[in-house]
Amino acid sequence: MKPKQQFIYFLAGDSKQAIFESPLIQKLREKEYEVLLLDDPIDEFCIQNIPEYEGKKLKNVAKGELKLDDDDDELKQRDSKVKDAYKPLLTWWKKLLDKKVNLLSYFIG
Repeated sequence: MKPKQQFIYFLAGDSKQAIFESPLIQKLREKEYEVLLLDDPIDEFCIQNIPEYEGKKLKNVAKGELKLDDDDDELKQRDSKVKDAYKPLLTWWKKLLDKKVNLLSYFIG
């Protein structure tokens, strides 16, 4: 496991090949995180009764959106770039619509 990987990720399915090709673990595979592939029905049952292993919590990939460490920095950078790129347009709209729309002030600041 990578040192920055906070959780032990796992995903259950019918076969290892089907789980490996699942879009649910695509983001983890891109980041080269390790994922437990549970292809036996008893595996998922056992994992549900083990909250953590060696200080690492187990996290089911199929139960919601994953939030990885790198995501926060990437999202902040992307949001900043988008705000900067659209600032002239939003300023123009704000001048045009003036007080009719207060929502634009949220994006412009």
